[in-house]
Amino acid sequence: MWSRWHPQMPWRDIFVILDELMPLLEGDSQWRDWLVLLEPHYAAHRIALPRSLVALDISFFGGSSQLLYASGWLSIVTIFAIFTRGAWQYFCGDRIVWVFISAVTGVLLFAPAHLWNITNAINTSWHLCVALGLLAFAVLVRRDGPPGLMDWLLAYALATLSALTTFAGVIAWLLVPLAGLSGRRRTLMITVCLSLFLTFLYTRGISSDARIAATWNAGDPAVIADIQDAGRSAIEANDVTRIVRRAMTLLCWPLSASQPVIAGLFFALSLIPLGIGWFRMLMPPSAHAGGLHPWQKLCLLAGAWCLGVAVAVQLGRVIEQPNYAHGPSYERYNTIVALYWVAISGLLASALVRLQGWRRVAGLAAILLGIHVIIVPGGAYLQQEISSLQTAGRLYAAGEKPALREGLDMRLLRFRPEYVYHFDDFFQSRELAYAHLPAIDPAADALPDCPSGLVDLKYVPAARGGLAGIGATLQGGFHYLTRDILLSHAGALFARLYPVYQGDYSPRDLASQSATRWTGAVAGDSPLPGELSITLNMVGPARLSCRLTGLGVAGNPISAEGVGGAAADV
Repeated sequence: MWSRWHPQMPWRDIFVILDELMPLLEGDSQWRDWLVLLEPHYAAHRIALPRSLVALDISFFGGSSQLLYASGWLSIVTIFAIFTRGAWQYFCGDRIVWVFISAVTGVLLFAPAHLWNITNAINTSWHLCVALGLLAFAVLVRRDGPPGLMDWLLAYALATLSALTTFAGVIAWLLVPLAGLSGRRRTLMITVCLSLFLTFLYTRGISSDARIAATWNAGDPAVIADIQDAGRSAIEANDVTRIVRRAMTLLCWPLSASQPVIAGLFFALSLIPLGIGWFRMLMPPSAHAGGLHPWQKLCLLAGAWCLGVAVAVQLGRVIEQPNYAHGPSYERYNTIVALYWVAISGLLASALVRLQGWRRVAGLAAILLGIHVIIVPGGAYLQQEISSLQTAGRLYAAGEKPALREGLDMRLLRFRPEYVYHFDDFFQSRELAYAHLPAIDPAADALPDCPSGLVDLKYVPAARGGLAGIGATLQGGFHYLTRDILLSHAGALFARLYPVYQGDYSPRDLASQSATRWTGAVAGDSPLPGELSITLNMVGPARLSCRLTGLGVAGNPISAEGVGGAAADV
């Protein structure tokens, strides 16, 4: 699914970042100018690290977002390695439980529920933030004794990088001192003061959406009054009960979308091992034999971190919105959801070590069943995310043919074409991947014929707007790997097709070969050639090129059946 839907183009927040980076990358900037990287993003985060990755990606990787995607996948592998290594140290005498915990961790981290944060390039920041924060915790709890000076310095460096990725890293700062509770009281006081000082510096200029609305003073006076009233009302309504309820909703997503009562039960049960564990961790080591194992401490810190992030989200995103895109349970937070349940599963599994026989099997089965119920999405769960990626594809395709821009789908939220395309000169001057037309070999005869049954191409004559629609379906492994399709004729780009999904967004349909097609459009006066070169773009530089013959009027006419509203959607 990632290979099919990751658009190698700027999208949503990356456009805003590009606005900030263009003066730095195009002009003679001084080092002080780069301090803009530390400025708040939407008054919610300081995202210096993601901004730096975008700048490096533009400078060295053609702006294809490959650097961001690589950081996301590397972060997922790092998170997996941290937990499985810690579990091995704890369960080394019980390989069955270790394999089980490793499998649960893998399922949670690679589940379809978390597709959005690895396909939307800038949202890989969540994986990067979590990996850096976990590394900070792991440094401090890796041995039984108190951390040394170098451990503290490294941990704060990692936590600071985490905080400069998303606001979640600030919560990691606040938890870092608790990782050294076994040390001296003086060390605890110093680290607490340092974390509070860093948090104070970070939060200057950071505000909730409701407080921004309550002090809004731009535009028509009547509109200003409505915005301010909405902000004040949201602040008044955001009491403790609402914060707890919505934090539960976030940490049990997507289950809480369809079964809020069951989700609430799971959340309440998850607090039991977390509460018991923290009670033991806060007690003096002499009060319980042997103290807690580093693995247990890591799980406790990770679980508390996720709780803190869930609460912080409710304090930052307060105003109710009609869709998930600006609400507190948007799919971007499912990296935090995965981490929370990995931590809870680890704590529960550590309690099973003392059980034997059928009791242990029953305990492991209960954990597995709970994880399955919580994370398996269904219905329209991913509908908005995949629709957003499809809209990104429309921008990608239409950007190559300015004449097609007027017909762009208006579901682009505030990123209207006139905003998106003011970057054209910047994109073209740097020959970025999504604006620089690919080199196409005009000698189609040099390409092999496409394998029989690889692609089924359909054509819809000009519809409203003077656009002709093209649709394609793919078979075999190429169906899962292909991101977009280039059609060319005589060395010129004829059309670019992007994936459109027609299923119900359940994992089964997401994997189905019949639910996805690739669509695009050309000007209505562009006849379909009798021969086309087709290129299937996959992961990174991977691609397949071959020749389609016998098309249109030159041979076997292409049916319009099954293309649907391709032309109207563009």
